[in-house]
Amino acid sequence: MLLQRSVQSVLFQSYSNLEVLVIDDASTLDYSDVFKEFEDTRIRYIRHKQNKGPAASRNTGIRLAQGAYIAFNDDDDVWDREKLEKQMHRMQASEDNVGLVFSKYKKILKDGSEKEILPANQDISHWHRLLLEYCFIGTPTVLMKKECIEKSGAFDENLPCLEDWDLWIRVSKYYSFVYIPENLVYAYESINNVNSNKANNALALEAILNKYIDEISLDKKLLSLYYWRIGVANQGILNYKKSFSLFSKSARCNFRFKTIYRIFLAILKLCTIKR
Repeated sequence: MLLQRSVQSVLFQSYSNLEVLVIDDASTLDYSDVFKEFEDTRIRYIRHKQNKGPAASRNTGIRLAQGAYIAFNDDDDVWDREKLEKQMHRMQASEDNVGLVFSKYKKILKDGSEKEILPANQDISHWHRLLLEYCFIGTPTVLMKKECIEKSGAFDENLPCLEDWDLWIRVSKYYSFVYIPENLVYAYESINNVNSNKANNALALEAILNKYIDEISLDKKLLSLYYWRIGVANQGILNYKKSFSLFSKSARCNFRFKTIYRIFLAILKLCTIKR
């Protein structure tokens, strides 16, 4: 069972001073007996009465957590045995303004191939600006101070997806990050990944743009990039009228030939639909 494998990777950490909060988001099965088999008092099993989504599930865990540090793991992800030990060492050796430690990780695709996920730019003086551009932090790789949540706010439960990216942006306003260039997590691609829902992705991207529009609009290339991404997402759900408007805005902010191509493609689709 994937869930058991994931929990075992946490219980078997070389850093053992931890609690494991398993949040069951109203799944069709009751896993309480499964965790009793572990016979480990560090496990606490909490079940939602109704499905609330990943943001709410993580917020439930955060509220109930008793420690000063928070780490996340999904049921299809596996931690390296020394993940927490290495991250705690880096956190405790860092300055007080460091609130989050993360690492690169390997994504195991459905076909069995592997892909390393790491920041394209590792200039640690500009984490906030980099995060406004794209999300390069895998949630299961994160170890963060609980105080970061208290200062920045919890996961936004109104976002249909990308709630982790939104949180990292907010945390990076107040805290510095430390990056460990090691694969400390193995994330297995899931067919049920909420981020693969194109409609949810379009809504979440637009919500993030609206949240940080004051900062993003200061950089026309960045603003153009957001309009482009939201346009692509809307084109993916066949909303060609909206994608045409977004690609036009993107071109006005930063002219690129591939944007013009998308505009013509949207016009062609709109003309075809009208016929």
